[in-house]
Order: sequence, then structure tokens, then C-alpha cells
Amino acid sequence: MSCGSDCCAAESRELAESPRRRVLYAVLIINAAMFGVEFAAGLWAGSTALLADSLDMLADALVFAVSLLAIARGARARAAAGLSNAVLEGVLGLAVLAQVGYHVVVPVSPLGGVMMAVSGVALAANAGCGALLLGFRHEDINMRAVWLCTRNDAIGNAGTIVGGALVVLLGSKWPDLVIGGAMAFLLVRTALSVGREAWSQLRPGRGRYRECAADAPR
Repeated sequence: MSCGSDCCAAESRELAESPRRRVLYAVLIINAAMFGVEFAAGLWAGSTALLADSLDMLADALVFAVSLLAIARGARARAAAGLSNAVLEGVLGLAVLAQVGYHVVVPVSPLGGVMMAVSGVALAANAGCGALLLGFRHEDINMRAVWLCTRNDAIGNAGTIVGGALVVLLGSKWPDLVIGGAMAFLLVRTALSVGREAWSQLRPGRGRYRECAADAPR
């Protein structure tokens, strides 16, 4: 008895009803809210690192939206979502690098205290998102991309707190710019890693999207 399309349909229904959907909705809402908070604070504080953090939150909200669209579909769609997520992360990283270059030229005196306070709130939000996603990070490339986005956010938040402290101690804009540049590098590196893995799964004759056909009796 052939499984074929019935196998893929059953898999899609199971994924649609899984806790992953509820978790992705939760982290999407958290990231969208924190984008607004950090973006406004970054403009007020003149902080490259805070603005980079806010753009990261926005990109992550878009990533989670794409992931929600893919989660009820087959493994090929989830791999395609992982590739889309990697592209978004890469574009964001390049945008942050451009922003760092702009602030190197334009005189800016970031507010270190605001950087630390807002980044502390963002770190708590991302820690909560990470706890929600922890059990799903190895299930497929789509959820792996989501987990890595959240991990990068938490690292960026911690770095911005350190950068804010150094701005206060040294009275210099350079700690803020260095942290922003490091965040951009991490984003691009993660995008390349996830993109390679997702692309390998999408290549003809490869990837987990063939798993239903592979399970069918020969």
C-alpha cells in the first residue's frame, strides 16, 4: 500500500497542530514589540549597536513569519524557508555594516546608559524566546534557522550592554561601533552557514523533502 501524497499530507497536518506553531507566534510577537522599543531607543541614544539590535529583531520577526508559513507544509518548503531566513539574515548583516561605516564618518556620541538599560530588557526577551525554542532547534533546518536568529540576538544584546558600559567609562563612540560591527559579522556568518545547509537540502536528489517518497514501499 503506497504512502505517497497521503504520507506528506499526514505529516503536514501533524506539523500544523504541533506546539511549534504556538511557539513561533509567541516569539514573533515578542520580536516585533522589541523592534519598536529598540529602534526608538537607538535613534534617541545615537547608538549603532541598538539600531543594529532593532533591525535584527525586525528581521527575526519576518523570519518567524516565513517559518510559520512553512511549518504546515512539507520538508522541502521548510528547507526553502530556512534559505529565505538565511538571505534575510545576510541582508541585515550587510545593512548593519553600512550603518557602522556611516557612523565612523559622522560624529556621534551614543548614550551608554540608555544602551545598557534597553539591551537588558531585550536580553531578557530573547532569553525567554530561546527557552521556548530550545526543544525544537534540531528538528529541521527551518527551526534551526529560527533558533540561531534568537541566539544571535541574545549575543548581540549582551555585547551592546558591554559596549554601553565602555561608552560610559571611556567617553568614546568606538565601543558602540565595534559591537555593531561584530554583530554584523555574526549575522553574515550565520546566514552563510544556514544558507549552505538549506541549499544542500533543496538540490535535486538531495534533502529531507524526499523523506515521504523514501518511506513509501518499493
